[in-house]
Amino acid sequence: MDDYNIITGLANALTITTLVFQLVKCFFGYKLGKVLASISGFFCGAVIGILLVAAFCPLNEYFITMLILGSLGLGILWAILSFLFHKVGIFIYMCSTTFGFFYNFLDAVYSKYTDISKDSTEVLMNNILNGKIGNINWFIVAASLLAGIIMGIITIKYIRKVMVIVTAVCSASAISETIFTQFIHYENPWVMLLVAAALAVLGAFFQFRTTKYQKKRR
Repeated sequence: MDDYNIITGLANALTITTLVFQLVKCFFGYKLGKVLASISGFFCGAVIGILLVAAFCPLNEYFITMLILGSLGLGILWAILSFLFHKVGIFIYMCSTTFGFFYNFLDAVYSKYTDISKDSTEVLMNNILNGKIGNINWFIVAASLLAGIIMGIITIKYIRKVMVIVTAVCSASAISETIFTQFIHYENPWVMLLVAAALAVLGAFFQFRTTKYQKKRR
């Protein structure tokens, strides 16, 4: 088996694994709250670790090692804290999810009506790591961050309703896009939207039916 087949096989396995995870999250997102919080906490801590190492560590032969240790160390720490303090982790999950959605959406709209090429959250991270602060549209960053914080606060107040709806909708969208673009190769946006909407309704309905609302004790 040559290298191309190995890479293709690994890519397909990763795609299928992601698809299964999204399917589980679509129907059991609320019950997986602590798991999602821990995953979000890990990535949030890892990003902070990368930024801290990039900001304070000199570029030498130990830079990559420090980058890995810093990202893993803070990532694991934040994952543990997010698991232990459930609401903090949920806040981070919703804030980061909403930030990514709004950043990509606002950037796409902004680039459509200007001559500036479309970026993504990955390009944003690269600009920060490389010190290209002037290339960052801070208005989009601030608006997306504000939207993320607001959604995080709303989630803490209405945690069950928001978690059910968001996990069902986001996962359904990811599932529909993956199936049509990676497997069927039929990229009709209306069909993809219809399938995503139907799957989101089923996922949300299932979650609401299988989870109970817990009243706060006085």
